[in-house]
Amino acid sequence: MRKKIEATKQIRAFSDTAKSTIPIIALTADIETSNLKEYIACGMNATCSKPLNMDDLLKTLKRLIHEKSANAA
Repeated sequence: MRKKIEATKQIRAFSDTAKSTIPIIALTADIETSNLKEYIACGMNATCSKPLNMDDLLKTLKRLIHEKSANAA
């Protein structure tokens, strides 16, 4: 978990906004609510739990793309 959080913090610290605002999805087997909340709090945009459900991943990707394009407008 710590590596995911540290990597996210480093990405969010980039001065280039194209890099620092890239959507980040945590793919994890850890479904404990407090940990999922920590992932979001550190700057991740979403979480998907293992085993990976492709429909859930696609819904998450569509939501993030929609949010990113809405924020760009």
